[in-house]
Amino acid sequence: MSYNRQNFQTGAILYASQLNAMDAQIQESQAACDRLAGEVERLDSEKLSGRSTFISDGVTLTLNKYMNTTTLAENAGGSGSSCGYVDFTFTGAAPSTVIFTGRCGDSLNYRALAFYDSENNLLGAVGERTATAYTNQQVSVPPGARRVIVNNIFGGVGNLAFSYESNEFQLAISKAAVAVTSPWNGKKIVLLGTSVGFGQYAAKSYFDVAAELLGFEKVNTSVPGMCIHTQNGGLPTDRSYASSLSLSEYAALGASVPSSPSDSHYFCAWDRIFTSQTADADYYLFAVTPNNINWDLTDWNAFDKTNWRYTDGSSFSAHRDTFLGALLFLMDKLYALNPNARMALVIDCSFNRADGLAAFERLKSQWLIPVIDLWAGINYTPPYHLKTWAAADNPHPSTLAHQCMGRMLAGELLRLA
Repeated sequence: MSYNRQNFQTGAILYASQLNAMDAQIQESQAACDRLAGEVERLDSEKLSGRSTFISDGVTLTLNKYMNTTTLAENAGGSGSSCGYVDFTFTGAAPSTVIFTGRCGDSLNYRALAFYDSENNLLGAVGERTATAYTNQQVSVPPGARRVIVNNIFGGVGNLAFSYESNEFQLAISKAAVAVTSPWNGKKIVLLGTSVGFGQYAAKSYFDVAAELLGFEKVNTSVPGMCIHTQNGGLPTDRSYASSLSLSEYAALGASVPSSPSDSHYFCAWDRIFTSQTADADYYLFAVTPNNINWDLTDWNAFDKTNWRYTDGSSFSAHRDTFLGALLFLMDKLYALNPNARMALVIDCSFNRADGLAAFERLKSQWLIPVIDLWAGINYTPPYHLKTWAAADNPHPSTLAHQCMGRMLAGELLRLA
């Protein structure tokens, strides 16, 4: 596969444009929150006319604490000289009672107040063909009611009023205040990682936490103990697995490879990671720095970054004994599977953090691939290592650390959306 400078420059321009758009959305979200707070303060003790208030794109706050309607209009279909008519649909849960003021002529085929379900089946009525006058009459709402029709017909006389009181607007405000229209909702994100991304020694992986917050479909290919590079020209390191090897290469080495997707080491080969299951992913996260041991720059320096090939014409598979060579190999497999793939590089623990961050920064500087350093924001002080590490002698992230990193990852993904 060939990549040229124009492709990467175009990608950089697109990335910058997307970042600017996201910054604008963040500013608008803050402004929306400010408007929402103002609405809540102003309307909390006010008797509200039924209406909807625009808060931000995709968020409309419906205010129905009191729904008051006063209508007196000509109705050509009625026999009275003046007819008032309201057809109202409950936007949320119907109240248990409503308050009604009005009258209906005794010989007319009208009901003063009629309730219908969502399929417009009549559930109950008040004042059917009677001349009864109602003043602030409390009326029980039948279960399942979604719609109410109010009539006022009486010889040019009448003040039609229909109202109900509920806590719907407080509930709507509460939901609007916390609701986020996630740009990742329903999207698919793939994580390549190690025991940290797998969530070992924690109740839940940070990847799981971010998925729950943003609503994306997650494909977690993390493998405990995994490194990405080989050694001695194609052998696994002492970690037993190297994700830059293929299933056939493992077989040729006589290595046992799990066959069940439920096995924690199932994704130990690149051709288990880059498959039809991940080909349509919207984003790929590489949290692959732990467990690697060879940070030599030989392969990186031999790579033609403009034309996406090695300067001596050798294959990517011939350059898998270093971390950066193996990373370029995996990226090439990714781009062969999905030429439009977007990716980010993730630091998710203290293992190899300095070497891994230095390697990732080279890719960021060359191709503007984002680096997400979650561990830089873990914010611990020496007495609290036990809270962020699984145990004093086991510096895997704890459940608390995964929760923190999951929220941080969600924030970073929103910025990169």
